[in-house]
Amino acid sequence: MIKFLVKGILRDPSKSIIPIFVISIGVMVTVVVSGMVKGVLSDVVNQNANLDTGHLKIMTKPYAENKDFRIDNKVGTFVFRWEYLPGSLIYVVYNLNDNNYYSAEDSEWSNSKSNSLFLKFDYFFQL
Repeated sequence: MIKFLVKGILRDPSKSIIPIFVISIGVMVTVVVSGMVKGVLSDVVNQNANLDTGHLKIMTKPYAENKDFRIDNKVGTFVFRWEYLPGSLIYVVYNLNDNNYYSAEDSEWSNSKSNSLFLKFDYFFQL
């Protein structure tokens, strides 16, 4: 099959330029998009991990001195990666974001949940 393709390309190069150009653009777009998706996924994991667990928290003095305001948050990112075949990966990412704030003014807890589940399937083709 490869001999047949090479023979066709060498036989009439003027007709072979467009398919070679289209295939090259397709491969280039695939590589760029794959890199972007991997970067976005790792950035999502890092941003969610650092959202409430950063090294430095800046707050105003009245906020820090208010002992009636309490926070009970559960934040976490859990990543499961499984390579079920060589070159085939499954990612399962679960973001836990459970925010509970107590306000002494209202004398009640306010709950806010935004949990999410991401699935990603990767398959690497060999050329």
